[in-house]
Amino acid sequence: MPITRTRSAGLLAILALACSAPARADAPEGHGAYASLTFGSGRIDGPAAVGDRSMNGRSLEIRAGRDLLVFGGDQSATASTILRFDIIHYNEGHPDNNHRDGFAGQLVLSHDFADGRVIGEIGGGPYTNMNTTTIGGVQYDHAGRGRLYTAALRVPVPQLWPGTEVRVAVNRVALMDTFNSTSLQIGLGRHFGAPPPYSKETEAGTPLWGGIAFGRSITNMSHRDGSNGAVFSVRRYLNGLGWSVKGIDEGDDGVRVNRRGVAAQAWLVQPLTNAFTLSYGGGPYWARNTYDDATRLHGLFTVHLDYNVDKRNKFFFAFSRVKTYAQMDDRDLFNLGYQHAFGG
Repeated sequence: MPITRTRSAGLLAILALACSAPARADAPEGHGAYASLTFGSGRIDGPAAVGDRSMNGRSLEIRAGRDLLVFGGDQSATASTILRFDIIHYNEGHPDNNHRDGFAGQLVLSHDFADGRVIGEIGGGPYTNMNTTTIGGVQYDHAGRGRLYTAALRVPVPQLWPGTEVRVAVNRVALMDTFNSTSLQIGLGRHFGAPPPYSKETEAGTPLWGGIAFGRSITNMSHRDGSNGAVFSVRRYLNGLGWSVKGIDEGDDGVRVNRRGVAAQAWLVQPLTNAFTLSYGGGPYWARNTYDDATRLHGLFTVHLDYNVDKRNKFFFAFSRVKTYAQMDDRDLFNLGYQHAFGG
């Protein structure tokens, strides 16, 4: 997709900020968190793979997770074996006439093989995706579902930033009735062994967070202009979870999408440091597109990074994917915004 490099640079800067921020020194030991950003390349294969099969050096993975079970005498996030749940946004690069990306959930088993010097992990889980192709001069979006498998090595590099790791991984995508892919991914990550506890303002029954954000909306088809968009939201945290309701104006691309609607999302929330909180959200999105004068039900998936100014104010960056499934007008939404806590 034409915006991949711009999106990658922005997300790399955000991950760098999160990785360089010091973890809370007095945080109690317990289940940790993980975040990484990797780039790479690979090839597609299978009977549906035609033409240039290379990803052309443009594969991208954004990963965030939470430790579920730790195995060790102290039951801390520093134990040698950890079972983790990750949510992933994966872009499979640009093979000939195929631009496929999507979201996955994985159960990941990691193990420390060398007293903290090398950590290995394997994981797998469901993968929902969208592939953009051109047939007979007409561009189409094809929704797909399959599995994403990963094997990785993590090597700490404290001389770069304390807690930061180099991540080297192999991703394998397996789908039915279409091509598969394999890529080698290299980048940076961090396991937050002692993330801050959930703050009091995120407990059940505490404030509603009102937010406003502005940004750009990109229709996932070639030769479509970006448009200015806005999002108004109400959000409540429930310790490690949350919910939100959003009013969304995606803007007009001048050709096929001018969409407005309301979305409801459930959230998985993970503090990383005192300053940064990462969350993933997903849910239904009811929206009307003025170009075909129809209201439809879509899916909305969001990666959300908060910068906590204080207990009642946050700035945030959000990347959202509107998945229309049966329609050919999926969109990427990039927004910068502000949230304030009301009540509580």
